[in-house]
Amino acid sequence: MNNSLNSDNSAELRQRIRVGGGLLGALAVLCALAAFSCLGKWLLLFFGAAGVLVCALEFGRVCGREVGHARVGLYTLTAYLPSIFVLGLIFSRGLCEPLDDRTLLTALLGGIYCAYLLGAILVIIAGRVDLQACGAAAQELFVGVLLVGAGGATLLSLVSRSSAVPLILWLVALVCSVDTAAYFGGRKMQGPKLSQHLSPGKTWSGALIGTAAGAMVGTLLFGLVSPEYSSAAAFGFSLLATVAAQAGDLSKSFIKRTKGVKDFGQILGGHGGALDRMDSILMTAPLLLLWVLFSNIL
Repeated sequence: MNNSLNSDNSAELRQRIRVGGGLLGALAVLCALAAFSCLGKWLLLFFGAAGVLVCALEFGRVCGREVGHARVGLYTLTAYLPSIFVLGLIFSRGLCEPLDDRTLLTALLGGIYCAYLLGAILVIIAGRVDLQACGAAAQELFVGVLLVGAGGATLLSLVSRSSAVPLILWLVALVCSVDTAAYFGGRKMQGPKLSQHLSPGKTWSGALIGTAAGAMVGTLLFGLVSPEYSSAAAFGFSLLATVAAQAGDLSKSFIKRTKGVKDFGQILGGHGGALDRMDSILMTAPLLLLWVLFSNIL
């Protein structure tokens, strides 16, 4: 029995490594193209928008499947609405010229507000059934708009920046270091559970090891984001970003546990669905954009 279990775990790990390596390789190619051509930036935006759309579809399917296809579509629209606002602005202004911060923030905040408004309407509709359904819808839509809605739109906003490539590379490097170190560190060290009900496999040891690894990688690569800031500022921001990354993972786990599903999908093999892979990136992207905008003010 143990040999069979170990064999299954090893096979799953190999699949995760193959899929993860392929995704990182594809991202490296897109970033290289985006660094040297406007067409490359459009390709990066296209795949980013497609990835966020798949996340929204997975969220809508998991959260709305119990109440019919119409609700699935509305849940998906709620999660993708902020991205539609940002994409509309980018297509109207063009991607080769950077957008000014005020215009970008207007589209971003407008999209997030409309998503929350639509979510509130869906909560009211759910409340016509019973109070428990109303509460469940409110929780799911709050997480969906925060994680997929705001996170996805912010990620696309980062792609619209003139410094899109270094920003995306820093974000992905930090998140990957947190996830990888937490996964292997937690398996090796074991210890008390981080959140037994949300994610039984995660431990405090894994979380701390992931935080340390992410903060170190983020600090070392912080010159890609803001080379003018000190190492102390780089470390402090990177540390905060690692917390955001792990909060995104647990937020996604909240929905999976309440809906009784293991993964949001199977599109990425051993990694599950797109949302299973992009959760930490989506939660950390708003923090990175806030830093960029704050740096421009100073």
